[in-house]
Amino acid sequence: MRLGCEDAGAMRHADDYREETEPAMTESGAKSILKIMCPACGRKLDVTELESFSEHPCPHCQVPFKVPKWHEGILLEDILHEEPGKTVYRALDPTLDREACVKVLTADGRFQQSQLDDFLAAARRMAAVNHVGVAAVYSCGTVGNTAYAVTKYMSPVAWRDLGGSPEVIRNIARQALAALEAADAQGLAHGGIRPENLLINGDGQLLVTDFGVSAVLGRCMSDDPYASPEVIAGAPPSRAGDIYSLGVCLYRQATGHFPGGDDIAAWRSGAVPLFPAKEYNPALPVKVSDILAQMLAPSAADRPRQFSDILGAFQGDGGLRRNVTFKMPEGGLASMKGARPARTTSRLGMVLNILIVIGVIFLALLGGLYALSVKQGRGILNADGRVDWQAIGGMLWHREPSQAPDVPAPVEQALRVTLPPACLASRPRPPDLDFMAEPEANRQYLAQVPEDLREREKERLRILGGSMDYLLKMMRFVGYDRGDEAQIEMRDGSRIRGVIPYASEKGFILRRRGEASNGSELLPIHAFSQAQIWDIFAFYAEKRAEMASGKKLPVRDREEIFDEYLRLALLCDWYNDEAKAQEYVRAALDTMPSQRERLAFFFPDLKEPSE
Repeated sequence: MRLGCEDAGAMRHADDYREETEPAMTESGAKSILKIMCPACGRKLDVTELESFSEHPCPHCQVPFKVPKWHEGILLEDILHEEPGKTVYRALDPTLDREACVKVLTADGRFQQSQLDDFLAAARRMAAVNHVGVAAVYSCGTVGNTAYAVTKYMSPVAWRDLGGSPEVIRNIARQALAALEAADAQGLAHGGIRPENLLINGDGQLLVTDFGVSAVLGRCMSDDPYASPEVIAGAPPSRAGDIYSLGVCLYRQATGHFPGGDDIAAWRSGAVPLFPAKEYNPALPVKVSDILAQMLAPSAADRPRQFSDILGAFQGDGGLRRNVTFKMPEGGLASMKGARPARTTSRLGMVLNILIVIGVIFLALLGGLYALSVKQGRGILNADGRVDWQAIGGMLWHREPSQAPDVPAPVEQALRVTLPPACLASRPRPPDLDFMAEPEANRQYLAQVPEDLREREKERLRILGGSMDYLLKMMRFVGYDRGDEAQIEMRDGSRIRGVIPYASEKGFILRRRGEASNGSELLPIHAFSQAQIWDIFAFYAEKRAEMASGKKLPVRDREEIFDEYLRLALLCDWYNDEAKAQEYVRAALDTMPSQRERLAFFFPDLKEPSE
């Protein structure tokens, strides 16, 4: 739970609670008084006497909250993982008001004091790596018989929800390789790469955690399907071992199987050959399938030697720009005297390249003009055999009758074919908008969709699947409030004057206004009318547009507003509210007229948006 909301949509910072959480003297000695704000109703709660991490309903609004715990100036808010001798927490650093991940090891029989010392040493080595893809270490230390490390926190998406498309594989590989290369430049190998240590958030950003921790904690590698053969044999963590482990992660994500048909022991022994990843996943490029086979070579000597040797196979259009690490040559600056600086391209070479490109363009233009002159029955040479520039100008300014713009094949197909009525009727429509709760229902629906329209419906479900995550994210910062007299429409037809300051996975917090107000209450999403739910989504799109009113927006900001209206239009269309869907299609089109074809791809049955 976050130290929270005092008013509708207004976030409180940790500094606001400092005087309430200082240790105070009691009869039993020094005890830290802990008071928090209910994230739903904003009432102040004294939780000093409550057990840490226990869950209790707020006495005012009945919304459940979890009791946090202080640890060396950091507020532990929730337990993410727990096993004998090791606990991982999600925490709040009140000095900087940022989330953090806290790992605590205890010398209780499973771990010896020497292992705790090695754990802290690994944390300090990891802190020396400054890279966006490596989890930053904020602090570490000991308390009694425990050792702890405070690192950057990321709320991850489950790997199983990412899929195995070439784009996903490239994204994971590029970011992981860049992070491992940065650590390798500091002489640091991971030694325990597996999906649990490669965190990916909803925006696709990857974070590598726990460098060197597996070796320090003495994890049993023989049972680890991601460990390389030499690590299982007792070799220390190495670059070659990390390349192998990353290869296993990528191979399994792309194919759904471990190398060797899931018989890891047989694969490592060489008894089973590697089944090419492309045979499982035909969409995978050949070069990606081939590099995975190289990464998974049983012998370390047969694998790529450097991370940079692998990166090229995963680069595609719009690829990640690599961070370059510069190393000081052995012997320091003195060893560079007399050295000739290496230059990849000289200034003269660059000028020549530009001139060559201009020449090619000029020749192509002349060729095109010649073809046009033949078509129009003209010539580009005058009676003296010289280029007739006046004739060329006439051809350039000659206007042909306008033709309909080309429509990309997927859009053209969508404009021609619509879903059969039976498919439309069978669309899964969860009342709480949780499209990810019943994946089997989604699969059954997609199986009914004609093959030529299936990709379009998959993309619809992908966008719809993130709807509630988007809404929860927006409501962390700004509550839904249409004004003092605005009313909330319920599914039963009743109307309540109030606001929705907060949302959780369990529903919306409704706070009433006026004389009949009785505080706040948590209501499931399906208790609200569809029109009301659509208006809540629209509220945030409108807020973003209002903030940008009168400003020249960058393309990225306009794309985000367009995406919000597109999501809302898809929701309305999915739930058979065609009039609202058309309204938000127009709003999306007004935001970015250049995206008309993308809208047409999703909405072939709706009326053509006005110019």
